[in-house]
Amino acid sequence: MNRTNRRLILLSLTVCVWTAAITIASQKQQFLARAPATLTIETEPKSVRILIDGERLEQGAYINTPTEINMRPGRHKLTVQRDGYLPQDRTVDLVSGETENLDDIVLVRRQGLDLATAEVTSGEGAVTCEVDDGIGRGPTPLTVANLVVGQAHIITCYPKWPSREGAARCKFTAQSGDEDAATVKLKLWNKQGKLKISGCDRKASQ
Repeated sequence: MNRTNRRLILLSLTVCVWTAAITIASQKQQFLARAPATLTIETEPKSVRILIDGERLEQGAYINTPTEINMRPGRHKLTVQRDGYLPQDRTVDLVSGETENLDDIVLVRRQGLDLATAEVTSGEGAVTCEVDDGIGRGPTPLTVANLVVGQAHIITCYPKWPSREGAARCKFTAQSGDEDAATVKLKLWNKQGKLKISGCDRKASQ
């Protein structure tokens, strides 16, 4: 093999190596571009509604923070809301494959609004209940603070949580002048395995 042919072969091998390297780098860049970014959110109060670019997360139900959300990279508008508090807006620039932490979101209580506490008890055994789409959720006895006074609130209780079958549901209104005014007591009908909630204003539609 003469020197010219050796040079041509070496040149071809060099071109192949560089082409492969460029292809791998390009594929890596494309993969990273498609990889989601992570946004972690921590708020006070802990239970809030979250909107991303105007779209409600969890269909508008309350979300307990801290929480972690996988999102597409780029700029996004974040809105944090809770009844009785001023909403807060943030703009975040998310980088593919990286995590952005928002741990300083503190909602300010609206002036002129009174807040109350609901205490939920069960006659026999613990029953899982939630208030206002998850602003408070857990087994009884359950205390849910910072509910807006004079506003109708919905409580839903589940006899066999996490199953949502056979739930009892009704509305109650916290009264002003007493932070413990909104008290809802639960009673379980043992024979039929159904729940009946006392202390409510009226039944809520399913």
